[in-house]
Amino acid sequence: MKRSNSHEPYYPASESSLLIQHFPRFKDMAKSIILFYNISNEQGEDTAHPNALNVSVEGSSATFGDVIRSWPFSSATFKFKMPNVGGVSGAPHVWLHIKDHSQEIPVFNGMYFAEVLMDEDSICM
Repeated sequence: MKRSNSHEPYYPASESSLLIQHFPRFKDMAKSIILFYNISNEQGEDTAHPNALNVSVEGSSATFGDVIRSWPFSSATFKFKMPNVGGVSGAPHVWLHIKDHSQEIPVFNGMYFAEVLMDEDSICM
């Protein structure tokens, strides 16, 4: 099969539905994303080697609520910020501090990325 545009999916919609019929797990894979993240104030974290989290997406696009539902730790102890294209004064991006569970998470440089901060008010000493 020759594709006329390299941005088109390899499988046309009809073939994708056949794949889902015969391989039900394919449907589940289509409804998830990988979120790469670093925990800012954690020793040993390195932006060159981020952590990865499989996020199940419930709607048509990934939202912060999807991230929270997939987050393996208590979400009350963390604050999330995500890069978004559109910086000012020539900056390559701006950081969005996300709290609204219905907010769509931005794609940055072709991937989902978050900088996660541990909330110091919730740390027990």
